[in-house]
Amino acid sequence: MVTPPDRNWNLPSGSVARLDLRLRMSELLRGLFLLRAAPSSNDLAAAQFKKTLEMNQNYVQTHRELGLTYEEKGMHGEAVTELQKALEKESSDIQAGMHMQ
Repeated sequence: MVTPPDRNWNLPSGSVARLDLRLRMSELLRGLFLLRAAPSSNDLAAAQFKKTLEMNQNYVQTHRELGLTYEEKGMHGEAVTELQKALEKESSDIQAGMHMQ
């Protein structure tokens, strides 16, 4: 697992944010690829999505994809939980954006 650089490197905060975004997108895209490339690999895709969420629980798209993966696996309770998390986070993101205007 790749970890973000140590903050003692004196990198500008933007560089750390870009690295975090690249790591996040890399994990998400890998999970999406596994999910879409071979439907029988839902276990691998779910593992990648969960790994991404370990880095940060606020990734709406990852919660959504994990919920859809659970649904495909027949794990309906887990699917509902993840999809609800996605909706809650998406709603709070929209509300936060409205307050900034």
